[in-house]
Amino acid sequence: MSYTADNTLISNREMIGQLLTRIGNALAIPFVAMVEASAANAILEELNETTDEEFAAQGTTRADAALKAFGRYGY
Repeated sequence: MSYTADNTLISNREMIGQLLTRIGNALAIPFVAMVEASAANAILEELNETTDEEFAAQGTTRADAALKAFGRYGY
């Protein structure tokens, strides 16, 4: 058992949990950055910004546009 910065007593299990959470967060940050920088994410953002009326004017649906954009990924 140990004390935290605010003088509360925590168990070893809690300390290990906090340590693993911090390590997991530190490892996840680069992966999130890679996903946000990917071309697929840019396509997804463009699809989200397009309104249903714009799709109707193009003669397609949101589902068709998504299939066309992401079909090569196996979605």
